Amino acid sequence: MLSILVLVFWCTMNTLLVLRERRVASLEQYRAGVTTFLGNAFFRERWMSIHRKSKYLGYTGGTLEKTFTTDGIAIWQTLESRVEIDPLGPIEISGTLVSDQELHPLTLTVSVQTNTLQAQVTGHRSGSKFSVQVKNNLLPLPTLELPLEELLLGDALGPSFPIAGFKVGEKLDVPCFDPLTLKRDIAQVRVVSREVKEFDGILVDAYQLETAFKGIKSRSWVNDAGELLLAELGPPLQDYVLRRTTKADIQKLEKR
Repeated sequence: MLSILVLVFWCTMNTLLVLRERRVASLEQYRAGVTTFLGNAFFRERWMSIHRKSKYLGYTGGTLEKTFTTDGIAIWQTLESRVEIDPLGPIEISGTLVSDQELHPLTLTVSVQTNTLQAQVTGHRSGSKFSVQVKNNLLPLPTLELPLEELLLGDALGPSFPIAGFKVGEKLDVPCFDPLTLKRDIAQVRVVSREVKEFDGILVDAYQLETAFKGIKSRSWVNDAGELLLAELGPPLQDYVLRRTTKADIQKLEKR
């Protein structure tokens, strides 16, 4: 039961993605990538269906929205995910992260539910830190003090970023929180190539990305607008594939 908690906690905290561009001296390129992803829109969404070989296992997705408040610009990110992973069974995760215009977190709420676990993750800004607390029905966990740095909600299966404007040969380091060691681990992202690839019967110009995180390597393809088209996960989640879809199509798949 403890191993289930640790794994689910790991999946949840993988949503706390601190993305730093270390190849250059500042974070301006990263922030520009998020701005390019939003474009002239104030709202964008991304939905992916999850499959293992030909079997539908669930979905993951969310929204990114720019709003205006009395204190300035706020970025609202939401996450919604449900997936069947052996031997845990169904895992459901949902959450909301509110950040300032520099993408520094203001508030966070994430809920997790499995057959045996119910957990609530909350976070708030505390001085120069971001405090994260996890309450669950199995055992107490310590309050986590994270640096007040750029924070993003990513899906529960691995790092994915709302960024556009990639360049071939570009490398990104993605510090991700690792709850197993209560430290951050680094996901390394490399823009491998730009190629024409077929998605849903249509030829699309796409960037191929390679991501290495915690010994797991994955490949993904994104278009010029930053839309994630396809992701293939490596061991121990080999044969897991994420495909671009819509919320309406997910609702149809969920009813099958």
